[in-house]
Amino acid sequence: MTLLPDNPAWTRALAEHATALDEFVMRIESVPDDAWHRERAPGKWSPAALALHVIDSYALCHATLRTGGGGMRLRVAPWKAWVGRTIYFPIMLALGRFPQGAPAPSEVRPDLEAATRLDRATAITTVRQVADNAVAALLATPRSTRFVHAYFGGLSPRMTLRLLGAHTRHHAGGMTVTARSAS
Repeated sequence: MTLLPDNPAWTRALAEHATALDEFVMRIESVPDDAWHRERAPGKWSPAALALHVIDSYALCHATLRTGGGGMRLRVAPWKAWVGRTIYFPIMLALGRFPQGAPAPSEVRPDLEAATRLDRATAITTVRQVADNAVAALLATPRSTRFVHAYFGGLSPRMTLRLLGAHTRHHAGGMTVTARSAS
């Protein structure tokens, strides 16, 4: 059993993450059946693909911490990662906004073929399970461990949890599907 850290910053991060995950699941449940596998707009992932992307993000975090790997391949210069982590990351968390149109790192781009086979119930069960696994791994990870994010570089376990929560909240918004216009 993982013991919860006796630390107000961790307590807030865990609560923030739990709220984001609950919102994400609620949004999955609200997607109309006929829209689950349909692109939201040309070139935009379907809700099923978005769910798979979030699942893949948690799974990567858990697998990385379980195996002792570093995480993602850094895609920016180390100094840019430092600037992003030190200046932009806190602002992004405070505003609750991710940059629009930022490309997903290849490690967590969903397999679009697999997304066509992902049903809503499996998505909900899986996202909860992989999120629980990732959170448990983050809680059990030494605080000196760093998870490498493609754009932010090395993140502490608590920063990684906050990023996962913000990422999940960001994609909950993408689950909103407008009615298909009759043409």
